[in-house]
Amino acid sequence: LQVYTSRPGGSDYVMAETALNQAEANLATAKARLGYATIRSPRDGVLITRNVERGAVVQPGTTLLVLAPSGDTELV
Repeated sequence: LQVYTSRPGGSDYVMAETALNQAEANLATAKARLGYATIRSPRDGVLITRNVERGAVVQPGTTLLVLAPSGDTELV
């Protein structure tokens, strides 16, 4: 990080404050995008098949994983 030596309120200070605000906005955007990239199962289960690997780019609707539900099972 660069140290700004001019008095508070000077142009260096304003530029640093603007850069900080931009970095905080970028962080908030990255956190929001991460939420969209997290995969959660609607229920507990045992993984049967994994059709993609970590880091793969997939299209909407692609089956990523196949789970066998765990817990109470009801036979009809």
